[in-house]
Amino acid sequence: MYSLVNTNFNRTYNPSGRQNALSDIKKLLTSRDTTAQNKACGYLIEVISRYNKNSNEGARMVEYLLDNDITVFLCEATSNLDFTLFRSILSCLRLLWRSHQFFADEHAAHAMTAVLRALAHYAGSGSKPPVDACLHFLCDLLNGVSVNKTTPPLSHQSAYSAVQLLACLNALATHISTNPNTILSSALVLHALISYQPENLTINTNTASALLEVLKKWLSLLMGTLNHSMLVGDNGVSGMFYVVICQIGLDVFGLIKLVGRDQKADFVQTILSDDHEINALRQCAGHMGEAVRLVVAELITFTKEHQNQISTEEYNVFLKLLLIFFYDNRNNEYLTDFCDLLFSKGYLMMLPQVQINRNDVSVRKVSTLVLGEMLKVLAEKYLNVNDIQNSDNCAKDIHVRTI
Repeated sequence: MYSLVNTNFNRTYNPSGRQNALSDIKKLLTSRDTTAQNKACGYLIEVISRYNKNSNEGARMVEYLLDNDITVFLCEATSNLDFTLFRSILSCLRLLWRSHQFFADEHAAHAMTAVLRALAHYAGSGSKPPVDACLHFLCDLLNGVSVNKTTPPLSHQSAYSAVQLLACLNALATHISTNPNTILSSALVLHALISYQPENLTINTNTASALLEVLKKWLSLLMGTLNHSMLVGDNGVSGMFYVVICQIGLDVFGLIKLVGRDQKADFVQTILSDDHEINALRQCAGHMGEAVRLVVAELITFTKEHQNQISTEEYNVFLKLLLIFFYDNRNNEYLTDFCDLLFSKGYLMMLPQVQINRNDVSVRKVSTLVLGEMLKVLAEKYLNVNDIQNSDNCAKDIHVRTI
């Protein structure tokens, strides 16, 4: 490995046709021999790990490997489906993505496609450790896309196979419905995928439709697992599910705005878009809203029944979900029914009571805002404040008196 470690990192690894360490590694990776491929991964891990990840030398080494398409060879080796080899390949890819170039030049997209292919195989064979390894890798990879602020996987301009990922999650639900840990890992992948929402994100109809199908299935699965976890007394797992469901709900509210708006696309996308495409996207946004409303209603009941088992941090995320629900649905007719539901579940008393018991600044602030929104809607319905000329002052007075 001496020639690779001490190379001057030319962009072309073999300019004169002579063999060097990198070409040997590539030959090993394409050999179809598991032992040889594992050895190649070991060499790569050893070489990259010699450098501090923040050093210039380490950055140059990773860039050298990426420039010479090492990602393609690693991804090709995943077709072997030997789990020991697969873990080594994932370790190599994790070392490579310390470079921004890994995400900017679509190496991450190639890696995601290869891991999704492996995930489909492992899920079908019922192998839990490989499935978990795939899910953890995908979650970290998608978070890396967000951190590096490159093209989001949901974008129509993205090289990522978002529809393939969504199809994989859709199929995975039937294989893991009795495994809470794997369900949670899958939910975190979904959260990582949809939480990255830059302002210029444009989603096409195929992606939006696939996403809607996944959201319906997974929100139902997550709520069922949450209720079961609480029933069997596993508060640790139920707390994580509670937060993840709330976070996905918040993500969906953001997506609804993006999908339902008049999307500012590039020139080609503008030509390809027609009234049918626009109407289909708006219908998807409407159905997403219905799906998340059902979940919020279930969470309202769940929170009321298990408020003593829910931690302050978890409860605070739920309150933020309620507040965003109010803000994003102010002009919708079902908001009064929503407030009636809150009232029937005792939230008019519960909100201030929990606020006092928790004695938390964030809970106090968000809870007060939620209570104010709730009182405004109930006052308009039952006190006829809309008939009063200074109804805006009434609404303001409600906010002031709840603080």
